[in-house]
Amino acid sequence: MSVKNISWSLILGLVSGALIGFYFIGLNYIGQQLGLHPGLSFLLPFAFLLIIFVRRNSDFFPTSFKEIREAQVSETKTWSRWVAPINLFLSWISHLAGASLGRESAAAVVSTSLVRVFKLDWSFWRPIVLSASLAMATGYPLIALIIIIELFFSNIEQKFLTVLTAWVGCLVMKTLAVPPLFQYANFNVDNKSFFTAALLTLAVGICCGYLARFYKSASEWLNSKFQQQRNRLQIMFSFLLTLVLVVAVVKLDLTKYQSLSSPMFANIQSGQVTYEFFIVKAVLTLIFISLGFIGGEFVPSLLIGSAIGVLIAPVFSENVGFGFAMGLFAFFAGLSKMKWTGLWLVWAYFDFTTAMWSYFAISLSDSLSGDRKIF
Repeated sequence: MSVKNISWSLILGLVSGALIGFYFIGLNYIGQQLGLHPGLSFLLPFAFLLIIFVRRNSDFFPTSFKEIREAQVSETKTWSRWVAPINLFLSWISHLAGASLGRESAAAVVSTSLVRVFKLDWSFWRPIVLSASLAMATGYPLIALIIIIELFFSNIEQKFLTVLTAWVGCLVMKTLAVPPLFQYANFNVDNKSFFTAALLTLAVGICCGYLARFYKSASEWLNSKFQQQRNRLQIMFSFLLTLVLVVAVVKLDLTKYQSLSSPMFANIQSGQVTYEFFIVKAVLTLIFISLGFIGGEFVPSLLIGSAIGVLIAPVFSENVGFGFAMGLFAFFAGLSKMKWTGLWLVWAYFDFTTAMWSYFAISLSDSLSGDRKIF
């Protein structure tokens, strides 16, 4: 392990942490403004046209975690050094306009663009920086090790540098006072009995698994229809669809589904959620991601999964808080096929007993969700 690589790891952690922290602080401010100014939804069509303009005039403009993970070295040679600031700006615009999105994709693009900026070896540093960026998005640096193991073939040095990069980045974000992902949630939960907990865990795993399978199939179909935007007719249709979404948001008061919807974590855990929430949140996230709005699906997947757990809990006379814990990472695991990442995140936030029960929900969801993955 060379001193040079350790130095680059520290630099990437410092710069990535600062950029992602700056991005997250901006998203937090945007989330506050959405509730105060619902008229911002009218920016949605213009945000869409701006994103399409940038993508059509760029040789390589990745906007998702999966695009970067699958990118070839030859493609990255045409990657402009302006991708990071442009991507951040367009992601902010997407959220400001009220698109239902997450945040990990923009964080991943920002971090990996530094590999291009510093002219580093793409094959060596891509898995390191990608895994570290997702760990920074969760606020738990040690999870970077599990991510790189699940997503990439890597050596011991890369694994060590991934954790180091994530750790430095999270320290920078902590210094910048970036609001934590789960600032609205309470993780002190318990179950009533072994029997009801077992039934709830089984039901949540099955529901999250099959919903994740449907979501991925729908995502693949919608992406094939919208992502390319090759001619004016396709662009016009997508533009009209964004207008319909604006009318729906304003007329039907769908503000709680906009952007990250982070404050909804507290409402969900207390049982203040309906079946409408996870259905509408899933549909809107699918549409916005397919149309090309920049954000991600990590946070929406947590909201959807936790809502499923809370809604099922009363059926078995179990605590809604325990249902929240069972669903929180189960739907994410089904979407991403990152079972061990989900489990380690559970270990980071919950006690031993809850983590053990959640392991079964996550494993069941992962096994029933099919082979596709969104990351």
